[in-house]
Amino acid sequence: MTARKPYNGSRRKLVIAFDIGTTYSGVSFSILDPGIPPVIQGVHKFPAQQEVGGAKIPSVIYYDNEGNVRAIGAEAVDNAFQDETEDEGYYQGGMVQAPSPPEDPARKSSHRCRHPPLPAGKRVVDVFADFMRYLFQCTKEYIINMSPTGLLFWSSIEEQYRLRAQQAIMRQAAVLGGLVDDENAQERVQFVTEGEASLHYCIAKGAFNGSQTLKKGVVIVDAGGGTIDLSAYRKQPSGGYEEIAPTQCHLQGSIFVTRRCRVHIEKVLEGTRFGNPDDLSHITDTFDKSTKMSFRSATTSLFIRFGSVRDREPRAGISNGRMKLDGAVVERFFEPSLSTIVEGVRAQMRDATTPITTVVIVGGFSANEWLFSDQVTVCRPDGFV
Repeated sequence: MTARKPYNGSRRKLVIAFDIGTTYSGVSFSILDPGIPPVIQGVHKFPAQQEVGGAKIPSVIYYDNEGNVRAIGAEAVDNAFQDETEDEGYYQGGMVQAPSPPEDPARKSSHRCRHPPLPAGKRVVDVFADFMRYLFQCTKEYIINMSPTGLLFWSSIEEQYRLRAQQAIMRQAAVLGGLVDDENAQERVQFVTEGEASLHYCIAKGAFNGSQTLKKGVVIVDAGGGTIDLSAYRKQPSGGYEEIAPTQCHLQGSIFVTRRCRVHIEKVLEGTRFGNPDDLSHITDTFDKSTKMSFRSATTSLFIRFGSVRDREPRAGISNGRMKLDGAVVERFFEPSLSTIVEGVRAQMRDATTPITTVVIVGGFSANEWLFSDQVTVCRPDGFV
């Protein structure tokens, strides 16, 4: 047998092949690792399969009267289910319902395939879709359970799939916007993930100069206005970089600190002349644009400078156009976001295939001094905003 050539791609991929036959079907797959010859494997476990290690299942599918799938493959030919089928009057479908090739008029045959009827609204393509969905789910469960790192691997593959779907939409938008032609959009429109951009940004800023950091693992925390994104990398011997843990995206960016502040301010100003929507929005915007980033300690009060010296409301802590906020209260606005960062980093360390030794935080939210007091010990490159 001719030896397969090593896979020359830049990142790990999964290839799945469906063998959908008229009587039996099976699945093969190969995990493509850069620089390693591919190895083809089969899925050898399906629900209700009698033969241990069998690589194929019957190409049979049953529907109820509403068109819902009741059983597929080995489950569909199980004796107990067959009894249920007779009682409930289920519809049998199968791959024999695929369109047959055109008959040759010169060849007469007395054997004509009579397909079982399908529920109303079900087409042959629907049968194939349901069957392929089932095979795909069986493949997913098989890969996840075949090794201790199976779930981690599948999570990384699903993330790549979601990215490709999103990129296809963005590439089409570039065509509709007149940036590129449809014929060369695939070649001319390239995408870089936020994690990759942050990694190269940190390298350019010298965050790893003079260290062995990237030979082990590094977590990049992109703390932005809307989201907190985490990704982990290590440097490959070839000089490139690879992800070593599933990326994360959390809706806990700095805007959510502002939203928690607004909820607090609404309660404090309720029943005062500043409790109207316009003043609430103005005070909240002032907190968001200036006061928020100056927060350093729970022991120091903060002042939102939103008005003139004539603006007073002692019971709401407003004097000379400034609203006083206790530092411990402000800390509560920040804590959910900080907890998200800490738990996210822990998850990256737990799931990474290489030990994590360094955490780097970038993004507009990283400009906040409170995060860099005694809350977390990380690296923040110059020009982080």
